[in-house]
This record gives sequence, structure tokens and C-alpha cells, in this order.
Amino acid sequence: MYTILFEHPLVEAISSWEFSDDGAWINEPSGFIRKDNSPKPSYEVLKKLIKGDWYTNVTRQTDDSGKVSFEGFLGDYELICGDKKVSFHLDKEGETVRMVI
Repeated sequence: MYTILFEHPLVEAISSWEFSDDGAWINEPSGFIRKDNSPKPSYEVLKKLIKGDWYTNVTRQTDDSGKVSFEGFLGDYELICGDKKVSFHLDKEGETVRMVI
């Protein structure tokens, strides 16, 4: 279900009532981790999606004119070039981000 929601263009956030089974409503095991803090299979699947399939980590070289481009998921990024680091944000407007470092 998370994959379907993530891919839908009108979905902006996904909420979950319980992260842990500890203190869950009517003591139902509805969280991603058990009361003893051990991860359930659903935790591992969601972690793989967030830190793998939905994570943007790329290495690029500039072209002959010193430009570089990439496509990534919406959110915050850091561009590192040598010893310089620039932070930027990709949003739904799809505007090109131009930085000089």
C-alpha cells in the first residue's frame, strides 16, 4: 500500500497511527516494531523502500561547460563538490535549481 500511495501524484503524506506495539490502541500489534523494540518484517520492508527504492544518492561529473543535472525525489539535498557543500530543496513546482560553487 505504501508503494501505491507514494506513486500517486495527489498523495502528499502518509500517516501511521502506531510505530511501536508498545502502548498501541487496545493492545493490538499494529506497529512496525514489537514491544521489545525488535523490528517486524513490515519495518524492514518500509526501511528498504525509504532508504533504497525512494532514496536519491547519485554521483555525477560535470559536462564540458561545468554543468551537472539529475532527477530526484522531492525533498532536501546536499551537493558536495570537492570541499564545498551546498544544500537545496526540490519541490513540486519542478523549477530548475541553479547553483554556483
